[in-house]
Amino acid sequence: MRTLWRGWRSWPRTKEPMSDSKAGRRLWVALGIVSGGCLGFSGLRVSGVLSPPATAGLFTACCESTIALPAGARALLPSLWIGLAAMALGCGLLRTARRVLRTQRFISRLQARRLAIPRDVALVLKETGLTGAVGLVDVEERHAFCHGLLRPRICLTRGLVYSLTRPELRAVLIHERHHLANRHPVQLLLTGLVAEVLFFLPLADDLRDYHEARCELGADLEAIQGTGRRPLASALMKMVQGAECQFAAQGLTVSGLNVTQARVGQLLEGNEIGPSFSLDRVALSLASLAAMCVLWMGAAS
Repeated sequence: MRTLWRGWRSWPRTKEPMSDSKAGRRLWVALGIVSGGCLGFSGLRVSGVLSPPATAGLFTACCESTIALPAGARALLPSLWIGLAAMALGCGLLRTARRVLRTQRFISRLQARRLAIPRDVALVLKETGLTGAVGLVDVEERHAFCHGLLRPRICLTRGLVYSLTRPELRAVLIHERHHLANRHPVQLLLTGLVAEVLFFLPLADDLRDYHEARCELGADLEAIQGTGRRPLASALMKMVQGAECQFAAQGLTVSGLNVTQARVGQLLEGNEIGPSFSLDRVALSLASLAAMCVLWMGAAS
């Protein structure tokens, strides 16, 4: 517990911003205000709340790009819009499909190393209601995760099982049971797909990371309610010290090593995290949406 506490106190609390200077912050604020204003006026213009004369000026020139474009260029905008949208969707689907296939290959390799469930572990599985839903694999690294889309299951490694006490193993199983019951692999698939399609929006990645953190924290909270804080904290420390982050599947698994900072904060201090977005990423996302709005307004005119 003392080692866990020291690691938590020394952990950086925020992401490194792109600029710490006053001039940099002013630039991001100005970009966010201009982009947000452009988006707001565009929404009012499209909804018919504001008539064209009412939107004259800087925001009209920004959002109604057809004013400065020749007729030939305006004719190409619909095709350009459709092409960019199709490219983003296609790339997102392709990258997601590759993640699914990579995860399936990863799980297939593990299936070849399955072990029989020991009697004492089977008793803990019965206590937690997970009989038949857990597989044990012959891997030395300490790891546990939930995987599978249609029929989710839990995978435990031999190195983890034989390093945990019975209360610690029960805490890990309750944690993974939360992932299984809520089908978090499917949720991570969908949020990952959205982040891949909206790759031009930095906030899409932040929202995906926040959802993943909430999944882990919710599972930790259920384990705390079932066993208390100490068994889960002790099991987490053994996993962090032993796995060295080399065993995590680069796919749809729900890993026990994710969002450690937030998890340790909840375990030790009872902190609840909320969405935390840096100024530069918000400004860049608004600017990207404003650019899309300009393109869409030109294509729709």
